[in-house]
Amino acid sequence: MKHRQVRIGSRFGKLTVKAFGYKKNSANYWECVCECGEVTFVRTADLNNGHSKSCGCLQKEVASKTNYKNGLGSHDRLYRIYHGMKARCYYKKHKSYKSYGERGIRVCDAWLKDVTVFRKWALENGYDDALSIDRIDVNGNYEPSNCRWVSIKAQSNNRTSNKFVEFNGERKTIAEWALVTGLPSSMIADRLRLKWSVEKTLTTPKLR
Repeated sequence: MKHRQVRIGSRFGKLTVKAFGYKKNSANYWECVCECGEVTFVRTADLNNGHSKSCGCLQKEVASKTNYKNGLGSHDRLYRIYHGMKARCYYKKHKSYKSYGERGIRVCDAWLKDVTVFRKWALENGYDDALSIDRIDVNGNYEPSNCRWVSIKAQSNNRTSNKFVEFNGERKTIAEWALVTGLPSSMIADRLRLKWSVEKTLTTPKLR
């Protein structure tokens, strides 16, 4: 097999080389980002010989398809949700990265490191094929205390991208006002639903 020169920006399977990582036992390791959003370090030789084509998700996808054929993949939708969640937060080329990763939204370590932990939480906390994962605080991370399973309609009602509030001559979304004031966007939305004035909503500090 003809070896390619490993350079920043080179693509090997699902992996894109982002930077040189480190050297160990005379082998160079490269920092790579997978299509699913996972960051991994791979040896030059493993990139060139095709042993590493993904962060490991490719093998999981193959295993998932095999399990599905064997009648064991009834919850494979959860894996798609999981990888979509990670891609939005970590893969800069994802269409929704600006609304998630660029705003600092992350996936908690426990879920990020092990999809089975996420799957267990989902199945024990109301997951259903008709529901989608939703962050209670839209400025918060994907983590057990800030996530729930809701209908598409309920999730749409929790979005702040199309809800504008005008104050002192400035027109911003609730999410943008949350960044300006330091108040949780959910608190701003709740105050407005309780018929607070815009001024009182945005200037009253969060109670301890």
